[in-house]
Amino acid sequence: MQLQDVVAANPVIAGIQDDKGLNAALTADVKVVFTLYGSILNIGDIVAQLKAAKKIVFVDVDLVEGLASRPSAVEFIAKTTDADGILSSKGHLLAVARQKKMLTVHRFFLIDSRTLYTMQRQYDVGHADMIDVMPGIMPQAVSWITHETDVPLISSGLISTKEAIMADLAAGATGISTTNTTLWQN
Repeated sequence: MQLQDVVAANPVIAGIQDDKGLNAALTADVKVVFTLYGSILNIGDIVAQLKAAKKIVFVDVDLVEGLASRPSAVEFIAKTTDADGILSSKGHLLAVARQKKMLTVHRFFLIDSRTLYTMQRQYDVGHADMIDVMPGIMPQAVSWITHETDVPLISSGLISTKEAIMADLAAGATGISTTNTTLWQN
């Protein structure tokens, strides 16, 4: 099964940013987890716990303490953890992850219309399996992006209500990532 299919069937993705979120994700109804914290000392252990709970695990390589924005950071994650994929805003790191046969999610921060219009060029560097746009509370931007690209979209950031989830899904998002643990249960 492809990542897009898993996310479409289970559209809420847990974003974990601390041990409390990790513990909640271990028993939550979510299938996919974005690991948004950790260091080179504990990322392997964090991933191992999630994998033991049968989760599909992405490591945000940009947020792991002790790693730089270099290809060796992806190689480190691939070699020392059982992570299924990499989440990053850096296309060159996603290209390395794809070479390592890892799943990839390209994160974009929508700060202005220029970002919106340069997304395709940036995406072309890493050709990720899915894109993730932040903040996720902009259904109109989600709609624009899903009409401009064939790449499945995840929205994340500032999503704190079921209504926000439903609005983004209705606008065309395949999935939603949130750190709000109350939204992780069906």
